[in-house]
Amino acid sequence: VQYANVFPNSFLTLFAQVQPFVKFRSAMVTGPKAILTFVFAAQVIADVSNTETSSPRTKFHARTSGDLMQAEVQANGKMNSSISSEDIQYMRRADQLQSSFRMDRQEAPTSLVQTAKQPDAPDELLPAPAPSGELGLGALEVPNENHKICEVGGSGLILPLFGDNEQRWPNGLRLFLYFIGLLWMFEAVSIIADVFMAGIEKITSAKKRVYIPEIQAHVTCTVWNGTVANLTLMALGSSAPEILLSLIELLGNDFYSGDLGPGTIVGSAAFNLLIISALCVLAVPTGTVRYVRYVSVYAITAFFSVFAYVWLVTIVSWSSKNKVTRTEAGLTLSYFFVLLVLAFLADKGYIGCGCFGSRSPLDEIKDWRFDKEDPSPEQLTFIAKKIREASPKELTDEEVEQIVLRDYVQPQTKATHRRISANLRRKSKPEIFQDEPGSDKGDKPDKKETAKAETGEPTKDTAKAEEKEEQPQEKDSVVDVLDFEKHEVTVGGKDKDFIMKVIVMRSGPAKKKVTCKIETEESTAKADYDFVPIDKKLTFLPGQTMASVNITIKAASSHESNELFRVILSDASEGAKINEVSDGGAERSILSVIIEAEDVHSKGAIGAVLSKVNWDEMQLARVDWGAQFVEAWHCGGSKEDQKDSTWWEYTSHLRILPAKLLFATVPPPGLCGGWATFVVALIEIGAVTAIIGDMASLLGCCAGIKDEITAITFVAVGTSLPDTFASMGAAKSDPYADNSIGNITGSNSVNVFLGLGLPWLIGAIYWEGKGQTPKWKHEYSDLAADFPDGAFVVKAGSLESSVIVFVSCALTCIGILLFRRMSVGGELGGPTQQGKMATAASII
Repeated sequence: VQYANVFPNSFLTLFAQVQPFVKFRSAMVTGPKAILTFVFAAQVIADVSNTETSSPRTKFHARTSGDLMQAEVQANGKMNSSISSEDIQYMRRADQLQSSFRMDRQEAPTSLVQTAKQPDAPDELLPAPAPSGELGLGALEVPNENHKICEVGGSGLILPLFGDNEQRWPNGLRLFLYFIGLLWMFEAVSIIADVFMAGIEKITSAKKRVYIPEIQAHVTCTVWNGTVANLTLMALGSSAPEILLSLIELLGNDFYSGDLGPGTIVGSAAFNLLIISALCVLAVPTGTVRYVRYVSVYAITAFFSVFAYVWLVTIVSWSSKNKVTRTEAGLTLSYFFVLLVLAFLADKGYIGCGCFGSRSPLDEIKDWRFDKEDPSPEQLTFIAKKIREASPKELTDEEVEQIVLRDYVQPQTKATHRRISANLRRKSKPEIFQDEPGSDKGDKPDKKETAKAETGEPTKDTAKAEEKEEQPQEKDSVVDVLDFEKHEVTVGGKDKDFIMKVIVMRSGPAKKKVTCKIETEESTAKADYDFVPIDKKLTFLPGQTMASVNITIKAASSHESNELFRVILSDASEGAKINEVSDGGAERSILSVIIEAEDVHSKGAIGAVLSKVNWDEMQLARVDWGAQFVEAWHCGGSKEDQKDSTWWEYTSHLRILPAKLLFATVPPPGLCGGWATFVVALIEIGAVTAIIGDMASLLGCCAGIKDEITAITFVAVGTSLPDTFASMGAAKSDPYADNSIGNITGSNSVNVFLGLGLPWLIGAIYWEGKGQTPKWKHEYSDLAADFPDGAFVVKAGSLESSVIVFVSCALTCIGILLFRRMSVGGELGGPTQQGKMATAASII
């Protein structure tokens, strides 16, 4: 608060005349008080900028009531070189805030003392600076700037919108408004999170063609590994609010650590692991179990989810108490990449998980599906063996049958169902459930079947005979194989539409009618712009070995490059199957169609550049973008659905309509392969998260709740609600538990390593280079002596005890899930409703 040549004599004379009548008491009328305050501030600003006009012998002192800082400025305008411009701004703001505060206090009258020195007056005639507690021209007080966010003078990154006027509203009204606003923001962030996930799904679903030298052919595969995608983009999508809240809090708090971001991450981890796991156990229908399929990956993510919080205590409480160094923050961030590499190696089978083996036995048959044809007895034997090896408990024949029918065979007729069940239950050759095929255990007659035969009741043998009568040649027949004649076709782009014929071949006996599904799939070539999409059923009559379908290729526009789309063959009917060695695997066959453009060199330099842009994709994105606003505006998503909407649906729609319209500005996932959606949605999530952070702080401040308590309750629950419903849905629909509870541990690990590692690394680098500042000394006055060179301070507080509680609960939860895997055969679900309720209650 170094003022040079602040007040000319003319202002002092005017002020001396006004002072006796106006004592700066809060009881004074608003008009004179406001005018005087305005004149006071305007004169200060004007005279500071015009240092030449004042007396060269004028001297003023600046002092805080706590004697935190003493500064003196001479009349020539030179400042103390040890004080930086940042400190000047801080002190000036502090002085202004305290001045405003003191004018509102009734019990603390303020007096102004003139200390201007006349050119010939001796120094001893100068009056002493006003004592601490008075605001005078010779003693400008620098107060404590740490106003709470809900007090006059306090503010967050964005809120309060109405400034100090809002801070004077009744506390009860503000509590109500902030609570309702926070609920609305949680609903809004769930909408933008869904948009963000749509972009991520578009990115991770991208495919590429890879040449395999062993088979001398191209095959189609996904660009992203599933495990890597789950721990990077998917984890970022589900945890973006928590991660961004921690980063925004640091940047918006002048690189000082806060409580809201870390508290939200810890609270979210507890909510995810305990509450969501319990709800997923209940979500699975009674009598059904779901177990983690990729045990090695789950074990690694579970270990890191616990280790992450132990590491927090290590660096904050034990290694370097109350501060985080660059090395510690860098290690925290690097653990994210260590987790990524280890999970990837476990997914590929290079890392085993102790008692569970290097990989799950089911990995060998994970792509086996018998949707339309019967598996052979040998295949059933092999599947049953792998299921028994993978199961953590001994399975009965009925349980093995349920797993086979659920995961590997989906019969479409009752006859098929009976055949599969009979083969699984058969105790004669081929032996399916016996370890020693040569034993005579299976040759013993079944007493129940013998009794049925004596009484004339149908037995398994008679049922098989009936099935043979229904389809006498089906069991001994060879299944037809369907595949494309070629798996890659190149067509030249033309100036008008033309027809391309796609030929599908059938090999085998061809004695019966079979069907399959044929459809197109976009890649760089877009439907309705580059080709006319198809989705139809292709039929082969008895004896027919070839069928074809026509696809219209649209006229090529100028400045286009080579584009690609795929034709997919799938869903072969009973008696046929897709060629399992074709591009696409056993479930579908892929034909890649390349639309070749004209030579880019013939278009010139500008044409070559323009050909790099997929103009059809841009046009399609424009249409989809407009459709997003139409869908956001109408209740139900369209005019037709809006007509059938109820009053409650209308109310809900109008309540969240502003958020829908705002988030419709995000580019559609089809633009730039989903990356445009990813970037813009991430920015909008950051903005929404900043508002959530301010609103949560305001709510907690008005209610007298600390930020860390607000974070671990309101904010953690609100930001985790989208994950809750998604995990419960996955628990119901997915045959395994990997996508429900398996992703919880991975997400919790990423939250700490990325959500805290990145902000802490930025803060540590900043403060180790910046050193101590007056504001830093004031903020951490109790630690200034311990860190003379400055530091990124993260006070341990109750972190140690909190992490001990969380780790204990986390280990207990994981232990309960492991016990359920060993006892009932899976982490989720269970044979009885009472058992599921008891498990959920214990975890909660």
